[in-house]
Amino acid sequence: CQDNPDLAGTCQRKGASTKPAVLTQKWGAGWNAAASDTAPSVAAEYATGYPGGTAGTDGHPVAVGVADVGSVSALAWRARTRTLYAGAYVKSAAVLGPAGPGAVYAVPVAADGTGTAPTVAVVLPTGAGGTPALGADGTPANFDDAGRTGLGGMALVADPDDASRDTLYVVGLADRRLYAVTHLDAASKHVTSMDLPLGLPGAAQGCSPADVRPFALTAWSGTLYAALTCTAETSQNAQQVRAYVYVLTPTGAWSPTPALELPLTYDRGPLDYWANAPRVDQFWQPWNTNTDVAPGQALVTGLAITQGTGAEPGDLVVALRSRTGDRTGVNAASSASAGDLLRSPRSGAGWVPEPGLSTTSHNEYFLNDGYPFSVRETETSATGHLDATRGAVAAIPGFADVATSQLTNWWTSGIAWHSLATGRIDRAMSLMSAIDDATAFGKTNSLGDLVALCDQAPIEVGDRVWADTNDNGVQDVGEYGLAGVTVELRAANGTLVATTTTDGMGQYAFRGLTPHAGYQVRVPLDQAALAAKGYREAGVHQGGNPEIDNDGARAGTVVTAAFTTGSPGSNDHSVDIGLFGPPADRPRCACATTTTTLVEALPPPPPARRTFVSP
Repeated sequence: CQDNPDLAGTCQRKGASTKPAVLTQKWGAGWNAAASDTAPSVAAEYATGYPGGTAGTDGHPVAVGVADVGSVSALAWRARTRTLYAGAYVKSAAVLGPAGPGAVYAVPVAADGTGTAPTVAVVLPTGAGGTPALGADGTPANFDDAGRTGLGGMALVADPDDASRDTLYVVGLADRRLYAVTHLDAASKHVTSMDLPLGLPGAAQGCSPADVRPFALTAWSGTLYAALTCTAETSQNAQQVRAYVYVLTPTGAWSPTPALELPLTYDRGPLDYWANAPRVDQFWQPWNTNTDVAPGQALVTGLAITQGTGAEPGDLVVALRSRTGDRTGVNAASSASAGDLLRSPRSGAGWVPEPGLSTTSHNEYFLNDGYPFSVRETETSATGHLDATRGAVAAIPGFADVATSQLTNWWTSGIAWHSLATGRIDRAMSLMSAIDDATAFGKTNSLGDLVALCDQAPIEVGDRVWADTNDNGVQDVGEYGLAGVTVELRAANGTLVATTTTDGMGQYAFRGLTPHAGYQVRVPLDQAALAAKGYREAGVHQGGNPEIDNDGARAGTVVTAAFTTGSPGSNDHSVDIGLFGPPADRPRCACATTTTTLVEALPPPPPARRTFVSP
């Protein structure tokens, strides 16, 4: 990924609104928390680079209004076409978009980071999003439809060689199936569906398959991972509430055992500490259909994989969302919701639960995922909210932190970046506050997914322009590079793309080429650096080693090497141009004739001395 990519997020708002439902800001943005655990006031936050609040869409390169997409949560990014996808989400008091509960919207994002008007990318079959009951204003009328209708997580798995096989995976929350959408550039998308492993965790832990709820998806190096939550709704036994992560194998089948099994019976700490009286949501509770808002109903809505050793995945960061915040549409402390952010270490081919989790004490790696930021997971009493995340997480391999959505001030939701090295908050950004925004849900869930808009891995092509002093078309020891030579990069049709000049070693490079595209590297022989000395091309493709041969053939006064780029990230440092110059330009060397003359001029060696030893 680039050094400071845009970070896209979703905002869920009450009713109809002109404010953004999808927006972006920089990964490196936000107030720096290193110097203090106490966040500034709301006014100060908005005045120091926190877009949002009463400013509406100001300050966000991408700002897609609620009127265009409605309530959305999950996001996916297709770097090949710079397209951001957003999936419909059912939440009480939040208006669904114009294409309904099974819609996926596409937002084109320009190279400068600005977004354009969204379109409907695909509407999945009715079974995927279901048919939530809607009131006259378009908001869900049945609070229990939350988590059971609409769309869940999304992930994009790119095919490095065939754009038509780029696959957008989407979870249907109503039928609990996984949908695969291909031919994303075509007017008519290809949609297939497959079962999710709903029965596997039931067989392992006695959880009824009817109680297994899927949501989160993530991909690593072309491999898809899916998270399931056992809600224990049938048994109402909180000891059965747990999460699972399964792997979609290359054969198209789910792994028979989970890559992670995470009991959700740990003491996560209460949402509220007021007068040392913790709330009942100190532990995750089973789902139910009661009309009251039961606290702490868990749903794994976010997964992120950190960088491991080499190309291997590292730790798995799991983001849990409290369904409580999606069942209620009111903005009140009594309905405040608390998610959690956990770190599962890599072990073998999978992961293990965070080692610090306990049924008797709340001690987690991300130790201040609440508000105020000074509140620690290890505290047994405090004034504030101990766990106040919203179920989203984004990670970029090689970066030192992960981003999550959470409370960033009183009644205010935003993004916090947590250090992978220390577990503490690095930075924070407030996005929407119920203090000055009537559409914000405040302490109730109000933010959805997060995704980093990483560019495609760049392609670099180049190598060396050298003096082939013996005209054999191969770079031999002692043959020197030609400095100051102008090299052109042209498209396959001859259109000039870029120019550069060789360095003192004769080396050159072009970066940012398009994958799977034809190009030409050209060296004009009539340029001053070469014409005055009468250089011409050497033999082409000699010697059998493409790393050190000459790739350039002459046509007129131009030497051209044609090539085709590979997949994103596939650099090619073998495009060499060898030029043979006149004898006067070649450096003097100990050639065969000189060597022979010197040898003949030497006196003959003395005869060998014989030594005789008496028997």
